[in-house]
Amino acid sequence: MIRVHSVRVRLLLLVLLPMLGLVLLAAAQAGTSAAAISDAARGVVVADAATASADLVHQLERELAETVALRDRGGSSGAALVYAQRNRTDAALRRYQRARDAAIAAAGPLASAYATADARLSLLPEAGANQRGAGDQTYHEITAAVVELGQALPGQLTDPSLAGSARAIAELTAATHALAQQRDLVRAVLTRGTYTATDQSSLADLAAVERERRAAFLRAADPRSRSAYEHLWQGPDVDDTRRIRDTALAGGSTVLSTDADFWYVAATHAIRVLHEVQLILADQLHRTALTQQSSAWWSAIVTVGGSMLVGLATIAVAAVLATRTSRRLRRLRDAARAVAGHELPAAIKELGEARDPVAVHEARLAAALAADATLGAGPPDEISEVGHTFGALHQQALRLATAQALQRLDTAAVFATLARRNQTLVQRQLRAIDDLERNEADPDLLASFYTVDHLAARMRRNSENLLVLAGSEPGRRFTEAQPLLDVVRAAAAEIAEYARVEPDELVPVALTGQVVGDVVHLLAELLENATTYSTPHTPVRVTARQNGGGVLFAIYDEGEGMPPADLAEANHRLATRTDLTASLAGTMGLLVVARLAARHGIAVELRSHPGVGTVALVHVPGDFLVDQLAGARKL
Repeated sequence: MIRVHSVRVRLLLLVLLPMLGLVLLAAAQAGTSAAAISDAARGVVVADAATASADLVHQLERELAETVALRDRGGSSGAALVYAQRNRTDAALRRYQRARDAAIAAAGPLASAYATADARLSLLPEAGANQRGAGDQTYHEITAAVVELGQALPGQLTDPSLAGSARAIAELTAATHALAQQRDLVRAVLTRGTYTATDQSSLADLAAVERERRAAFLRAADPRSRSAYEHLWQGPDVDDTRRIRDTALAGGSTVLSTDADFWYVAATHAIRVLHEVQLILADQLHRTALTQQSSAWWSAIVTVGGSMLVGLATIAVAAVLATRTSRRLRRLRDAARAVAGHELPAAIKELGEARDPVAVHEARLAAALAADATLGAGPPDEISEVGHTFGALHQQALRLATAQALQRLDTAAVFATLARRNQTLVQRQLRAIDDLERNEADPDLLASFYTVDHLAARMRRNSENLLVLAGSEPGRRFTEAQPLLDVVRAAAAEIAEYARVEPDELVPVALTGQVVGDVVHLLAELLENATTYSTPHTPVRVTARQNGGGVLFAIYDEGEGMPPADLAEANHRLATRTDLTASLAGTMGLLVVARLAARHGIAVELRSHPGVGTVALVHVPGDFLVDQLAGARKL
């Protein structure tokens, strides 16, 4: 997991932040390239759609012209031409529909324009079926709708050159449609033989639309498109079409002398020329869009690829430099963590557990050498100076821990000396009291001697407590196994209210001599707690049963029990070796029990329920048990 506050990350950020700007710039350029690619792709689709629309308009106009010609001639002469033209119109319609689907997929806003055109195209079968001229207006409306659709195509392009080419095609299609309408109008006039003012006005309007659309085409077309138009828009048919139309626009009956078929052929050829120009422009738009799409793809690849290569190279170089700089920092960090989190606590613990000053100094020297080997490694630079500084702090912590350990040993030695002197005096006092008890026959006086004897036994136990807390061995030693009953009685004899202790259900086994003294001491401390914190004159029952290969002592009292927090704290002290402090002096018995239990692997636990009482459980391992019949000796 990468952390933001890592030195390596901070070093990399110095490069990554400028790189971020480069990435954003590359992303913007890639977005521009993507937009150009999309626009070019739409240009391809629009070119196909424009070609299909222009071709459909052209075929619709030819179908209308052939239909009118068939009607004017009468009979069935020319019906085959109409049917052939309708087949061409149907083929153009299918191409238009395919182009429509592609255009809507590429440019969704075109859907509404296509829907309008499709609504008119749905009337095409009805228009073709009408042979009496009523369908002519429907043809005009259908063609006008498709022409209007062509006007919507350029709006889907953002590239100026592509949009200009599409606009030029749309305008030329509209001009061609206006010329086709002029062709049909003049042919109708010539066929009818009358030329009214209404006809002249309509022709003038259509000619104006053609000129306007042609001018718009020339403005939108690029030089190559204008050159293609100027090259093709000439010839006898074009000249005849202009001449006859201009004669009609001038008014009078002069135009009526023109042959209708001559006009129709000339105008149709002129329209075909314009349609050819449309196809050329659509092909140019298609090719230009493909070229721009390819160029946009290469631009995107070069931009993104180049930015990625530069970025990766920069990041790689920065990563190498940052890694070299931060690697020693990480090693120093790991070494410092190991020293602070493991080595120093372990060294302090070892110093605290040392039994003599020599062991203290040896532990300090080993810890100092181990820390110097990790913290002082590397060439002399600022990082090494930080390591040496931390090593100096480590040395100071070891010196303080050493001083505390030596002070503890001195204090423990003083306690042990005073406790042994006191223990010697108490032992002499107990022997003197035993002599007085053996030589005294007065029951009252003998009872007083027993009381003094118990007080002396408690004093001896207090002296042994000091020896245990000082880390020394108590004076009492046993060499032979002792029955559990004798062990419990010996423990009860060392407390003030020994009479309240009731041994019950003790298994017939004995403890080996090596643990008898410590178990007696341990049970005495627990019994004293039980009698002190329970209701006076109530019994304190002691049981012992085999459990888990050992023996489990249970000391029951009838007190008020312990609150959960106090119970948890007491069990923690029983399970953990703790040094005696002024704040723990009131619970010295628990500290002694914990040390005695840890010495032999004995488990001690308190259980309590408020208002019911407390039970102390002492589990002695089976290694310290022998058969009672093997010959246990009374204490």
